[in-house]
Amino acid sequence: MSREKRLELIEKLENKRGTKIISFILGDRPSLETKIHSEVLPRLYKLLDIAYKGKNERPLDLILYSVGGITTAAWGIANLLNEFCSYYNVLVPYKAFSAATLICLGAREIVMTRLSQLSPVDPSVNSPFNPPVPGIQNQSPIPLLPVPVEDCVGYLNLAKKEAGIKENEGMARVFTELVTRVHPLALGSVYRAREQIKMLSEKLLMRNMEDKVKMSSIVKTVTQDLYSHDYVIGRTEASEIGLPVTIDVGIEEILSPLFEVYMDDLELTEPFNVEIESRKAEVSGSKTIIYNRAFLESTEKSYCFQTERRFEEFSVSRPGIPLPEKAIKQITILEGWKEGSQ
Repeated sequence: MSREKRLELIEKLENKRGTKIISFILGDRPSLETKIHSEVLPRLYKLLDIAYKGKNERPLDLILYSVGGITTAAWGIANLLNEFCSYYNVLVPYKAFSAATLICLGAREIVMTRLSQLSPVDPSVNSPFNPPVPGIQNQSPIPLLPVPVEDCVGYLNLAKKEAGIKENEGMARVFTELVTRVHPLALGSVYRAREQIKMLSEKLLMRNMEDKVKMSSIVKTVTQDLYSHDYVIGRTEASEIGLPVTIDVGIEEILSPLFEVYMDDLELTEPFNVEIESRKAEVSGSKTIIYNRAFLESTEKSYCFQTERRFEEFSVSRPGIPLPEKAIKQITILEGWKEGSQ
């Protein structure tokens, strides 16, 4: 039933916009977050191949909801869209953060509602040389901390601007302290990632923008000037920055109800509580629950990223407590993209 309702609203948008529409909605429910990843590319290719059949005269609208993901995957998605359609637009019903904002930079239009939000595109680096998570010793492999690119730059700027360290010898000590905390090769990856995100942002903007001064200003703003990865860019500020923002009340009247259907299907407003989920599984009689975590779909075909979890109760004995306590364990049985209506 949900697929039928989504299909009805997608067709309305296509008729109103005169475009082909693909929805890419990635859930951010705690414990079930789904990020932009390159594994979506073969499935996106199939949707585009079916939709365009070798012809690229019709523009594409990508409905995008995501809190981010892998930078190179976002770059791959933007490139793949441009291989099929004359150009693409992005319709942002709510969040399009980080790597999702990067996809938006390649759009001819970014259609934003009053709820829409973009963010800076400063990435975090994950490498074998990252520092370990503190306090974890007996786990193998030892989990590593991501290194936010702009946090490293922020540390050096803190020393210069706030602590007033100007001379080379003082900054050398500051840098040496950083190197004792973060492996030099991880810092090298930080530098490369910072330069790469600027390059990718510029390349994407170049596809639809000729004003180099404006383009440089946008790149500097979204990769550097907003300081915090958590900073939110609403549609008014996005337009002021120079991004190609489009405001259309008629589109919002269709896009917002469509996103509400996705919210329901992904249970985005439902807090995740292990005990509550375990009771739900018990009521179902199977002790397992299948969670929809993301959708990639067009009018012709639908993919859903799903996770099936089993909830098991077990006893934990603690020193000084006469009776064992009950706890609940989550076991992932199946996980991945599935084709078909959901």
